[in-house]
Amino acid sequence: MALLDELKGRLVSRGGRPADSAPTIRRLVPLRKHVWKELQAQANVLSSLGRHVSPGQLAAILLERSLSDRDHQRGKSVAPSDAESAQKL
Repeated sequence: MALLDELKGRLVSRGGRPADSAPTIRRLVPLRKHVWKELQAQANVLSSLGRHVSPGQLAAILLERSLSDRDHQRGKSVAPSDAESAQKL
């Protein structure tokens, strides 16, 4: 699974909960209840296959992928740091 491989590569544990080692901005994003429940279910599946993944971590990666795919479809160039993530897709 490409998504699981990406999660394993990005989420690093330093003695606590695994987190994305790249600089991040934390924001509250309102989600519909059924979307959050689906993220929880998918995070549980991915967690059972490898590294623990939270629903929020999964949402962040899926959002990044969606924006990257959209940029590629529009023919925009991707920033160098984002290009590495896009290649793993």
